[in-house]
Amino acid sequence: MTLPPRIGKVIVTHAGEQLTGTHLDQQQCVELAALGAHVELTAQLCVAHRGTLPNPAQGLRDCVDGLWAAGVSESDLRLMASDNGARLLGLKDALV
Repeated sequence: MTLPPRIGKVIVTHAGEQLTGTHLDQQQCVELAALGAHVELTAQLCVAHRGTLPNPAQGLRDCVDGLWAAGVSESDLRLMASDNGARLLGLKDALV
């Protein structure tokens, strides 16, 4: 199978999320990543607001706090929460 030329960037957010995402399984995520897509996965520990949807900024803060508490390093948190997005938007040189 010949794929068409890639134009732009493909970002799949909340790839495995059953409630708000695209409901992809692990194999589908791997296949998309192999084609060059950036696949974002959510961590279950980020879902701290059972039944309620927080303000997006508060939700991100809670997710980062949960990952930090689980032992994720500061450099990995920065990569996930800032650097990856900046790189995808072409703002790599703007990172401080």
